[in-house]
Amino acid sequence: MGGRLTDYSFCMGEHDLTVLAEYADESKALALSLIPVAAGTVIAHVIRLLTSEEMDQAREHFELVHWTPPGQN
Repeated sequence: MGGRLTDYSFCMGEHDLTVLAEYADESKALALSLIPVAAGTVIAHVIRLLTSEEMDQAREHFELVHWTPPGQN
């Protein structure tokens, strides 16, 4: 599906395996994770990681958000 396996690790505890992969198209990554879930063979959690550039872009919008923390009216 055009992705690239970056890393994988076996785990002890709540999760048995973690997989780190890169896909140019997020819908392909999601589809790949849904196939074994739909078959009922695994439980999967997909977490989209953000690049530092994406975080920088998000920080540029801070000034547009008018928010006061609770208790600091």
